Amino acid sequence: MMIGYARVSTDEQNLALQLDALRGAGCAEVFQDTGSGAEFSRAGLDRALAALEPGGVLAVWKLDRLGRSMLVTVKIVLDLDRRGVGFRSLTESFDTKTALGRGVLTASVGTPVHFSVLYGLWISNFAGGAIAAALERATNFLSVAQSQPSSGPLLIGHRILALSLMLSGDYHAALAHVETAVSLYRPDEHRDSALHYGQDIGFTAFVQLSWALWHIGHPDQSARAADRALALSRQLGHAHTLAHAFWFAGMAAVFARDVAAARAHCNNCVALASEHGFAFWAAYGQILQGWADAQQGEATTGIACIRDGLAAAEATGNHGAVPFHLTLLAEALALAGEIKESLATLDDALAQAAVSGVRGWDAEIHRLHGELTARLPHPDPAKAEESFRTALAIAREQGTRGYELRAATSLARLWGGKGRRGEAHDLLAPVYGWFTEGFDTADLKDAKALLDELA
Repeated sequence: MMIGYARVSTDEQNLALQLDALRGAGCAEVFQDTGSGAEFSRAGLDRALAALEPGGVLAVWKLDRLGRSMLVTVKIVLDLDRRGVGFRSLTESFDTKTALGRGVLTASVGTPVHFSVLYGLWISNFAGGAIAAALERATNFLSVAQSQPSSGPLLIGHRILALSLMLSGDYHAALAHVETAVSLYRPDEHRDSALHYGQDIGFTAFVQLSWALWHIGHPDQSARAADRALALSRQLGHAHTLAHAFWFAGMAAVFARDVAAARAHCNNCVALASEHGFAFWAAYGQILQGWADAQQGEATTGIACIRDGLAAAEATGNHGAVPFHLTLLAEALALAGEIKESLATLDDALAQAAVSGVRGWDAEIHRLHGELTARLPHPDPAKAEESFRTALAIAREQGTRGYELRAATSLARLWGGKGRRGEAHDLLAPVYGWFTEGFDTADLKDAKALLDELA
């Protein structure tokens, strides 16, 4: 018999979603609690555990409904297993009858197998586009790693939390974690990490650092971090690590609007991925190829390439970067003159971001929406200005200097065209003036040229 357990933290939250899911999964009875915190007494959980008999199954909607932390959850699941009782999490496809579920039961806390399981739980949410759940999993991973003597899991914990934070749109916090990950890397100590996590943990930290540095406003340092990651990955000779590095470096080049570098990195990514059968990296690399095609004047080819890449990525079950990929598609459609379809694609990207929590590209999506609104047959300057203001506010809130500069440039250009040259200059000048490097990058060149016009 399967028994369900549901919990919310406050009376204002609704248990209906959990109850419906648990009953729909076949639970004969569902016990429930309302509350959280160390002092909270879970009478409903106690009754659920008491009602279970050998051969039965305890089901929850999500793992975090069961325990106050991953350590508590694992302890409960282990206790259930000793009683001959199974455990199942509905939304995370976690079942102690599966290989992944058995991994939790057979591994002691802090062992390599235990960390592999925790990593698997993180990546299943991250790849599935469930960024809030991925943040929880990464936080749990780091919490466990901080209690262990080995630096490898600690490095991984900071790295996956940094990546989750970047996709959610918290760039300052992400930079702190990825810098910590880089500082922890010791090649000799961590050389076997690719066997456990699919790619070398240090090189992946370096290439993620390139993303964070660009957003924080250090484009030259970003490029150097990407180049270092690629050089180290080539020396390692591990194909999956190198494919990973090519794609991340390609993304850093897309951020910087460096079309030539993006083209080189994504071509290398697709070639290597195709050679070794890495379907995921081949699909993601193809999307970047399509963006580069469109930027180089081959918009129709680029659109087809991006769409093929999106379909291939969907087939792998990975949805983590969908809002960004749709933004690249919207750019290509705009370059082909398909303004209305491009706007619809941006609306889709925002809708996907709202559902998944992948909000790290919201500022750029709103900025592009403003640019395209101004290009409609019947432009709406007020609506375009609203989009630029929204983009600027989001960029400042999230701590992305790169997107802040773009949004300020777009809004200043709009104001300048309406005769508000002084206001436009006063808006853009301090944003541009903050930068101390990257003056040969496309965004800073555009901003400088506009400031010269407005002076």
